[in-house]
Amino acid sequence: MTAIPANIHNIRTSSDIISILSQFVDKQESDYLRSSATRYLRTLDFFRTYFPVGHSAKILDFGTGHGLMAILTKMLFPELELTAFDVEVTERVRRRLTELDMKVVDNSIKSQYGKIPFESGTFQVCLFFEVFEHVIEDPRHILRELHRIIADDGQLFLTTPNLAYVFN
Repeated sequence: MTAIPANIHNIRTSSDIISILSQFVDKQESDYLRSSATRYLRTLDFFRTYFPVGHSAKILDFGTGHGLMAILTKMLFPELELTAFDVEVTERVRRRLTELDMKVVDNSIKSQYGKIPFESGTFQVCLFFEVFEHVIEDPRHILRELHRIIADDGQLFLTTPNLAYVFN
């Protein structure tokens, strides 16, 4: 298992994010990390509000991509049971996530309106970060499926890029 940096709870800047995650990215991913660091920082601030240290829950990172937000979440909250899910997960991303004791599920949705491969009510939290804008089918289907797999008292955290945002 990859060591969790001692300063993970002291993340205050985008540079802190880049410093912590740089051990996980290769040269090709470093530009992506730099461009995403501010968003990751804001998301972690949000998590600190909703997940006090010691909180346990089953979390789905839907559309994990490079897996960097999943890594930060797991480092900050190691007690969370985190599943990373995407249509395709590269072997490199799979390796880095499983080293941090995360389950990885991919290549599961083959048809446009397929079911997400989890039982109803499986997760207390679903992270749906920067994915909604990639949904090319009727978005009601994916939202119904997310509603199905999230427990009755669960939460969906959904973000999308905002091109009008001043920092963009």
